[in-house]
Amino acid sequence: VPPTTMTPCDNLTEPSLLVTSDTASTGDTVCLSVLGFMLEDVESFQFDLVSDPTIVTFIEEINVNPLIAMNSLTTNEPTPGTVRFLFGLGGMNPAITIADCDTLFQACYELIGFDGNDTNVDFGGTIEVNNGTGSFVDSTYNGTIRVEGGVVPPTTMTPCDNLTEPSLLVTSDTASTGDT
Repeated sequence: VPPTTMTPCDNLTEPSLLVTSDTASTGDTVCLSVLGFMLEDVESFQFDLVSDPTIVTFIEEINVNPLIAMNSLTTNEPTPGTVRFLFGLGGMNPAITIADCDTLFQACYELIGFDGNDTNVDFGGTIEVNNGTGSFVDSTYNGTIRVEGGVVPPTTMTPCDNLTEPSLLVTSDTASTGDT
């Protein structure tokens, strides 16, 4: 019997949005897939992806599903760490149906945090996926980005770092004749 390949959507039973998770090093870029399940006859959607801006920076969306790309996907960043995604049908294009567990797009982030940091990537703001009868997505499943490895931030030492009691410290500098 061949091994069974599991997908993030295997246990879903209602219209849903999902964002995947990833781990990388400081300075690397990761692209999380935003997936849909039971997204039929979609005319528009909007939602935010919210993350910790001290750990990751949103760069761009890539690999946009062709059904979405032939219409209109707009992104903006109303506040640091919040990226808003807006989709609407272009012109007279018909409503679209995204195959179950197919990618809507990938959201790419640069990791700026330190080893051991992690951030949730949560659906937020107004979360709507609309068809001819209104909003119909019942569930969202959030992702995470974890920083493992990478450059350790430099430690800046001052002359006072190891003092344990009240002290007077005189510092000196060397210079050549004529320097100020």
